[in-house]
Amino acid sequence: FQGRDQILYISQELPEKPGKGGKPSVAGLDPKSGKVLWRYQDFQANLPIPAPVVIDEQTLFVTGGYEAGSQLLNFEGGKNPEVKVTSKWGSHICPPIVHDGHIYFLTHENATLKKKKLWPELGLYCLTKDGEKLWNSGAEPMFGRGSMILADGKLIIRDSYYGKLYLVKPDPKGYRQLAVANPFDHQRRDLKRWAPLAISKGRLIIRDERELKCLDLRKR
Repeated sequence: FQGRDQILYISQELPEKPGKGGKPSVAGLDPKSGKVLWRYQDFQANLPIPAPVVIDEQTLFVTGGYEAGSQLLNFEGGKNPEVKVTSKWGSHICPPIVHDGHIYFLTHENATLKKKKLWPELGLYCLTKDGEKLWNSGAEPMFGRGSMILADGKLIIRDSYYGKLYLVKPDPKGYRQLAVANPFDHQRRDLKRWAPLAISKGRLIIRDERELKCLDLRKR
C-alpha cells in the first residue's frame, strides 16, 4: 500500500500504545520498526472486526458494525485521506470482497437484526471502487452476520440467521442467486453462525456450534 509494505491496523485504541486506551483509529505501521506511518481517527468503530481492505495503491475501504458504517479513504493527497462515506451500514464480522473493480459486503448487524423495517436497506451491498452504491439485496435472503468467500468467480455466502448456504454470481447489475442449500438442515432463526468459510481444491469447510462438514463443490 502506498508503494511500501505496511501493516494496516484498525483498533479501539492507539496502535503504538496497546492497552492504554485512546480514540479508535485506522493506521498504517512499518512492519520492521512499528513506526506509525499515518493515522485516521474519524472512523468510529468501537468494536472493529473486519480489517481494512485495499482497493488500490492509495485507497482503503473500512467498514464496521454497531452503526459504524462504511468509508472509502483515498490517500493521494498525503497522510490525511479524502473521505467518502459510502453507507451508514457496515459489515459486522465478514471482511468485504473486492472483485472486478467492485466491493461486495454484508451489512446486517446487531443494531438492525430486531428492526425488520430496516431490512430492505440491508443485505449484500455492491459498490463501485469509487464508493458509489449500485444495489443491495434487501431483506430476502436474510444473511444476518454471515460469512462470505470468493471462489471460481462466485460468492459463497453462509447466512447466520437460518444457516443456509448461497451461491451468488457477483454482478454489478444486481443480485444473482445461482443456488441455495441448507447443509445442516437448520430450522431455527438467528443461529449466530459466524465462523469464516474455507475452501481448497473445490471442497468447502463449514461449521456450526456442533458440527463441522466438508462439502464437495466440484463438478460431477
